[in-house]
Amino acid sequence: MVSFARKTLRTGEFRALNLPQPVQVEADAQGAPLSVCRARRGRTAQPVPVRHIQDRWRVDDLWWRKPVCRMYWQVELEDDRVEVLFHDRIADRWYRQSYG
Repeated sequence: MVSFARKTLRTGEFRALNLPQPVQVEADAQGAPLSVCRARRGRTAQPVPVRHIQDRWRVDDLWWRKPVCRMYWQVELEDDRVEVLFHDRIADRWYRQSYG
């Protein structure tokens, strides 16, 4: 969390960095992503196929009494982008997580 720039810091005036962004993902029967489609400025984007899965990991935790169960995938897409995606297994939703 960081404070807003050019403001006097006050309690409660923080904003989160790198919030997950919802994405549409087509996955196979085992849950591995096959393609990623994220809308840009209200327009529907074409799905981009996954070229290669570079890494995957699972996070299960109880964060402030709220359960977290996520499967993360670092993928290389056909358009040469590398994305970190995660499937929220509790809400059954996919997100893109930015690191950088």
